[in-house]
Amino acid sequence: MPVRRLFASLLILAALVLIGLEAIDWWYQGTWEMIPLSALWAAIDRGSLIGLQAAIESTLWPGLWPPVRWALNLPLWGWAGALGLVLLAGSGGRGDTERRRRFSRRR
Repeated sequence: MPVRRLFASLLILAALVLIGLEAIDWWYQGTWEMIPLSALWAAIDRGSLIGLQAAIESTLWPGLWPPVRWALNLPLWGWAGALGLVLLAGSGGRGDTERRRRFSRRR
């Protein structure tokens, strides 16, 4: 699937750019400040992030929120890179095109 590979490559490229942004910021400020996923989510729609917390604590189990919050505080480049690598690993192989060729052969 070329679209999946393209999307995976873009995610990996975004992860590298985000690491570069953090490194440049570190160079000029002297302290490494990572950009967590929760910061991006809050910048896009803070209400949905708060709603997620309320839904997890009231509907599922209140003890589930601390691990979710921990995962959301991981670096954004880690999430982008991991998702890109998972998509890239899942897009390997010949795909459907080889299967179609095999079954569409005329005899």
